[in-house]
Amino acid sequence: MNPSELMRQARHFRDRLPLHWSIEEINCGNMADFNTTNDPFTLFGRMIPSYAQGVWSVCEELFEEPRSMHYPLDALDPSSFIAQNDRCIIFAYISGQCVGQVRFARNWNRYVHIADLAVKQEFRRQNVGRILILATIQWAVAHHHVGISLESQDVNLAACRFYRKLGFTLGGFDEHFYQQIPEVHGQGALYWYLDIIT
Repeated sequence: MNPSELMRQARHFRDRLPLHWSIEEINCGNMADFNTTNDPFTLFGRMIPSYAQGVWSVCEELFEEPRSMHYPLDALDPSSFIAQNDRCIIFAYISGQCVGQVRFARNWNRYVHIADLAVKQEFRRQNVGRILILATIQWAVAHHHVGISLESQDVNLAACRFYRKLGFTLGGFDEHFYQQIPEVHGQGALYWYLDIIT
């Protein structure tokens, strides 16, 4: 997607949500919904980056046997994200059910860094993730940040494809990031950036 079009959508997306959808920042009334969208996901391939003459490019490798992965729950106090200017958690609801969440915080480089984006299994491929990214952009603009950043595993091909489709740019790769974690040893970290265009 063209970044300018994504910025335009972010300015107006709340007015165009279906009637049974809602987006809410974390508060005392919805804090219990934190981490309820942390469902398993399928690893079916790897995004392989390469860097030449100052430009990143990627190709894909599909696995012969897909496998399931489930992140551990975040051990943090969600109340510390309520009504803060440097961090936030945003929930997506459909007919009153929490179906997705995004958690982010201000980084030193003036980018908002997304630490977690999760959508319940049965609501994936229904634009929930895109809506949460748009909500993050809207928050970042309101708080005078220059862009959005995040990290994804190279083996989470669905996530990598999703960020590229939205217009995120690959800015780096770290093959050592996960080396001391036995469960994900051998995986690499891809760093994605989306500059805010006003």
